Amino acid sequence: MVTYSKRWSAATRRAINMADPSGHVPNNEFRERLVEKVQLNVTETGKLAQQLLKSSRSHEILSQTTKQFVNQEGAIANSQELLKQSGRIISDMESQFADIQHRIQTVNNINEHLEPIWSSPHVTK
Repeated sequence: MVTYSKRWSAATRRAINMADPSGHVPNNEFRERLVEKVQLNVTETGKLAQQLLKSSRSHEILSQTTKQFVNQEGAIANSQELLKQSGRIISDMESQFADIQHRIQTVNNINEHLEPIWSSPHVTK
């Protein structure tokens, strides 16, 4: 009958039985190598699972970032349109300001021409 250490998992015990189908207990060196290989495989499987989980999270983050980027693209296009409209408004206001300055100058010129007439003694106030 084969006796097993209590710390060995069921998978390790099955592997030992498969390695020695006659039912004889394998020597200690073989058992130690087998345990090391099983532990290494479990460790490597854990690392693989961590990498898969990490890459899964990376994919989710990339997907969220892409969606946010696409949403920002619309906001940027809207901002560009608003900037164009603001530019047109500024241009219109500059033109109106120039017209107002010209009219003020015209009014000042008229006042200069009318000042002598209004200040003459013949005009009744």
